[in-house]
Amino acid sequence: VINNADDNCALISIEYKDEIFTIEPDACFKILRTWTVIDWCQYDPFIDPEFGRWEALQVIKVRDRDKPVVTCNVGPCEPATLSNSLGVCVGHISLTADATDNCSPIDWLLWEYKIDAFNDGKGEHGGYDFRVGSLTKKGAAAGDTTEYSHNPFADDRHNPFDASGTYPIGIHKICWFVEDGCGNVGTCCTLFEIKDCKAPTPYCLTGIITVPMPSTGCIDIWAKDLDHGSFDNCTDKDDLLFYFDGDPSKTSIRICCEDFVRAQANDALRVDVEMWVEDEEGNKDYCKTVVIVQDNLDICPNTGSAGKITGELKTNKGELTNPVDVQLYNAGNMMSQVTGGPYSFGDLKLSQTYTIKPNRNDDHINGVSTHDITVIQKHILGKTAITNPYLLLAADVNGNSSITSADIAEIRKLILGSISEFSKVQSWTFVPTAYQFADPANPWNAPRQSSVTFGNTPEVKAVPFVAVKMGDVTENARASNVGGTSTRTRGQLNIELDEKNLVAGETYRVSFKSSNFENVNGYQFTLKYDATALSFEGTEEGVLGTTEANFGLTRTDKGIITTSWNGNAPVSFGTNDVLFTLVFKATKSGRISQSFSITSDVTTAEAYVNTDLAKVNLGVRTDRGVVAGEVFELYQNEPNPFAKQTTISYRLPEAGAVTLTIYDVTGKIIRVYNIGGQKGLNTYNVNKSDIGTSGVLYYQLDAANNTATKRMVVIE
Repeated sequence: VINNADDNCALISIEYKDEIFTIEPDACFKILRTWTVIDWCQYDPFIDPEFGRWEALQVIKVRDRDKPVVTCNVGPCEPATLSNSLGVCVGHISLTADATDNCSPIDWLLWEYKIDAFNDGKGEHGGYDFRVGSLTKKGAAAGDTTEYSHNPFADDRHNPFDASGTYPIGIHKICWFVEDGCGNVGTCCTLFEIKDCKAPTPYCLTGIITVPMPSTGCIDIWAKDLDHGSFDNCTDKDDLLFYFDGDPSKTSIRICCEDFVRAQANDALRVDVEMWVEDEEGNKDYCKTVVIVQDNLDICPNTGSAGKITGELKTNKGELTNPVDVQLYNAGNMMSQVTGGPYSFGDLKLSQTYTIKPNRNDDHINGVSTHDITVIQKHILGKTAITNPYLLLAADVNGNSSITSADIAEIRKLILGSISEFSKVQSWTFVPTAYQFADPANPWNAPRQSSVTFGNTPEVKAVPFVAVKMGDVTENARASNVGGTSTRTRGQLNIELDEKNLVAGETYRVSFKSSNFENVNGYQFTLKYDATALSFEGTEEGVLGTTEANFGLTRTDKGIITTSWNGNAPVSFGTNDVLFTLVFKATKSGRISQSFSITSDVTTAEAYVNTDLAKVNLGVRTDRGVVAGEVFELYQNEPNPFAKQTTISYRLPEAGAVTLTIYDVTGKIIRVYNIGGQKGLNTYNVNKSDIGTSGVLYYQLDAANNTATKRMVVIE
């Protein structure tokens, strides 16, 4: 019978419809095929729906004994990292498989995989540690889930088609199991290795490292001593190997006098080295540096003829400056660099010209204060001229060969903490001591380096420099980082606030006054406030004529405002005169006395009264008189009573350790907190969960020679 045939007796159509059953005990799957044959010459559904129409059911069972063909895919090595939770290195790897079958459609195949960690044949899943499956891709698309999802290292522990993940370093085994519709199971097992395939990151000591030749005439230089923080992604720093020139047995090199003689070096021998770093997996990398072995004491015999340059680096007051990087140039190329002072360069070829250039660029705020601004401002106004050429150079912090209000603005930004360093100059500059200023009032063309020319005769040339600290015209900067200087103060400037209660949601203008503002040239300090209770809104001018430029407002989110002010001449104001006003919005209730303190955290707290340097203290005017801010005081906790958390505020005259003890009405200790405190106002949050009880409790604060106790109430 041919479908749609027409033999002049009948017009035949044939069609079928299949129902597929994948669960069949004796076959891969079963098809119930219903055939329908219609003779359109006889069939008329409106007359008789059965006449001229025939149906027949055909049962088709598909049987297959061939297993699916499974292919394992293991990705390349990826960089490993140290897992803090496991305490070992782990690395990501791609683990997938492909499968084909002669009979079952690809998305009908049932997938599962098992992993034997470290390939030791031990594990809870029949010798395997992890198991994920079983699931077909068709079922996954329909939202079905796996029966087993046990693989904590997999990228997706519910995915039986992809075992990619981050596994511990070692050799592991994975087996894929793929079952077709006839119950045939194809497998593929393979080993995969997680290893550290990333080389260490080497860091050599930068610049030029100088070591002295000992009296023995030989010195050992160890590769590890040239390390400057090399690290590896897996190997601990203590387990890294350090050696020279790619030779693991060359962990050190020995330099002796024979090397000096061979190189015809007298005072210094330059050694170029490669410091290699190797991890436990054998990965390695290196960096290059230079070691200078100096023979300043002439331990080794001198050979040949050479020149030498030495010099001291001192301030105008004669203080040795250190550390300073001193560079030696020849024909425009840097030959060598030493750090320290005095400096020395030896074994220099004769009949050559060399240039010495010192550099130092650290701690820009060192020695810089509002006192320097007052001196510079008097110079600009012509009241008291700065006549020392080195101090004129120090005042020119924007490097434009003049002293203007722009220099003052730059210095004030540094004092307020708005900038961390000068934008146009380094923190120090150096002028050759031998330089004579043609016009001391115009020192701007003073050289910052010195050139030396040797003849044909060996000699030692001394080239000292005067070190100038930029911004410091009062000459109180520390010249050396070793040790420090102390500044004596005489008297104090009292800054005072009026006590008032603060109500959440209200805006307050906090006026700053003084009870002894007499003959004041200027001041500076750090104002700290409780940022959890107050939100800064702005500044308002007072009798000092301050503007926003007198305040550092970059840390208001942390409750810190810095301020610096100076006048053109000493000024005096009355007790009730408002120096300046800060505007705040209260975000929770409290008191002024609990909210502010003056510290030196960012900007050093000091005032300039007549010719004296004075301390700056904060006091609060109350009905009981002025309460000094630098006193010991314990405040009532807020809120009180409390159900979850409360804040305990306290004020210390000096920074130090404190002990906060909470106990009940019987004297039984509930909790002890050993905490630290800074000078001025401090706060500490206490949680009810830490206390574990409710009712009336007492809290006691002990600090140095002071003790105070308050009562609080914990409610349910």
